[in-house]
Amino acid sequence: MPWNRPDLISRWFGRVLPFCAIFGLANVTRAAAPTVETIDYNRDIRRVLSENCIRCHGPDEKDRKGGEKEKGGLRLDTRAGAIALLDDHAAIVPGSPDKSELYLRIATDDENDIMPPLDTGKKLTAREKDL
Repeated sequence: MPWNRPDLISRWFGRVLPFCAIFGLANVTRAAAPTVETIDYNRDIRRVLSENCIRCHGPDEKDRKGGEKEKGGLRLDTRAGAIALLDDHAAIVPGSPDKSELYLRIATDDENDIMPPLDTGKKLTAREKDL
């Protein structure tokens, strides 16, 4: 039985169109789904601290600044130092940036409190602040 044109078109749409719709919908939902960024300490955070903070808040005790000097000052090169209480607050309060002095200092516009200090010539980008 020869196929006539309307029957051929009807069968083609009946078989091919559902596949196009499924794959098209899959692509739309894939594009609409938000991507969750994974932040890696070694890849993302360590570099920012190393370039902007460790000179003054690192392992060299005689150059270290911030916090109580008799307690050795603020260390950001170790987890223990970063979360330690100094002057009744911690530089980093895990899971609570609004309670973390480090975040408050990098987010401020106050020239007396901003980190890194203006006289260092260093400035964090918006991306680095977000991280």
